Amino acid sequence: MDLGEWAMDPAVMEALGQHLLARHIDDFLTDLANANKSGHTVRAYRGDLIAFAAYHDGEIGELTAVPIRAFLADITASSPATRKRKRAAVASFCRWAVRHDLLTASPMDRIDTVTVPKRLPRPAEAAQVAKVLGAICSRRPRKDVPLDRLRDRVLFETAYVCGARASEVCGLEVDDVDLQVSEMTPHTSVVRSQASRRTRPGKRHDSETPNSSIVSPIMSFPGGRGSGSRSHSS
Repeated sequence: MDLGEWAMDPAVMEALGQHLLARHIDDFLTDLANANKSGHTVRAYRGDLIAFAAYHDGEIGELTAVPIRAFLADITASSPATRKRKRAAVASFCRWAVRHDLLTASPMDRIDTVTVPKRLPRPAEAAQVAKVLGAICSRRPRKDVPLDRLRDRVLFETAYVCGARASEVCGLEVDDVDLQVSEMTPHTSVVRSQASRRTRPGKRHDSETPNSSIVSPIMSFPGGRGSGSRSHSS
């Protein structure tokens, strides 16, 4: 097969036809795929660059900051995250063009970045969490409940109430849990390192809600703190 006749991405061909940027955009997307970029990234960049091509009708070597500013100006109604991604698509394309000597310098150097406001993660509702925990076992389990059920209840509730990461909870050991609760320190802590401490209020409740005391069942595990050995949670 003649490499010059290599089939172009159908979506690029349909949208851009003989546009002067079409072949370069197609080559760029092919390189992304060959670099094992995710299919989601390739699809998103394809759509962004097809939209951007409408703002530049010249050769790729003639690309300046002017059409890029016009493109970004027309999407100001989009969310900051969307605008940042679209800018990233054009920036990545320009860097690729510079590496392939299609551009002498990237015009994106003249374009300011898009700041995305940081947002706190939205926690699940307490009622939903209580339902999940209840499916594992009751807060006051029967004596014949398997120890792995008790373990799972403790791990899931520790992750929720302490805000611990999954990796922290999965690597949790009994000695990582500080159960000392007093008037001076009314909380329970899960300590994974000097720089990582997750805490929760130490006040006990009798309800089934996730705000109740959660870590005391760890003490019933074989090899718990009471036995004097260091036991892994798994």
